[in-house]
Amino acid sequence: MSRPSYPFKRSIPLESQSHARPEATALTIGELEQGLHALQQVETDRTDFWAENESAFRETVLLAIRETSDALQLDDMPSALRAELEGQLAWLQVYLSPQPLTLN
Repeated sequence: MSRPSYPFKRSIPLESQSHARPEATALTIGELEQGLHALQQVETDRTDFWAENESAFRETVLLAIRETSDALQLDDMPSALRAELEGQLAWLQVYLSPQPLTLN
């Protein structure tokens, strides 16, 4: 029986030609949206989905943390935006904790 393929294109290959596991890269916004949409589908096996995609999602969260942290270094940021980014940063850090909250 073949393993299901999820209905979104990824910028990283599932297998390399040398059969070595490829290093994960962050997903594009489109890939992230497609992956989150796939997770909402009843027919998606979440265990298989995360087995195939966890490292790419994790890299995406790490990139988001770096970019959000960099943005918070700006001196002339409005206080409302700073509070929003600080809240997002806290959520992203929780996702990477040893006992993360799941997306679904």
